[in-house]
Amino acid sequence: MSTTDKTANRKFMEMYDGFSDEIFRFVLSQTRNRDRALDITQETFIKTWDYLRNDNEIERARPFLYKTARNLIIDHSRKKSFTSLDAMLDADIPHEIADTHTEDHAEEIDRKAAIEQLKTLAPDQFEILSMRFIQELTISEIAAILNQNENAVSVRIHRALKSAQKYLKDIYE
Repeated sequence: MSTTDKTANRKFMEMYDGFSDEIFRFVLSQTRNRDRALDITQETFIKTWDYLRNDNEIERARPFLYKTARNLIIDHSRKKSFTSLDAMLDADIPHEIADTHTEDHAEEIDRKAAIEQLKTLAPDQFEILSMRFIQELTISEIAAILNQNENAVSVRIHRALKSAQKYLKDIYE
């Protein structure tokens, strides 16, 4: 094994160990299909391995992996019809939100009601809010994933929050 292959192998293993579970949860939150999420996660890391083996450098692993996974989700949605956003949100798969251990029962009910209301958002709005608040990606990471500048991402998040606000208003008044 050459030095380049060893370096690529080490870098790949660091990325896989550090981000495989997170990427799987992201894909699952977008597809709401466990088997499809496993397949897309596997494809994400296969593409990453191929990229590294071809002597390409990855400066920021997390955005690179999210962008690769997102592109694969889009590719799969073009090949097959994905479940509608309504069906995704109605699925019995738990939504991954940070610190769910500390939520009490009332907060959990509020969270589920809020997610139910968010199903009325456009898919692109749901996606960007999911990246920011469920996956906890930074504005910079989202910008890298979407190939947009940080200001554009901030505006999209702001607009999605404004749209969500009218749906969530009923819950919290």
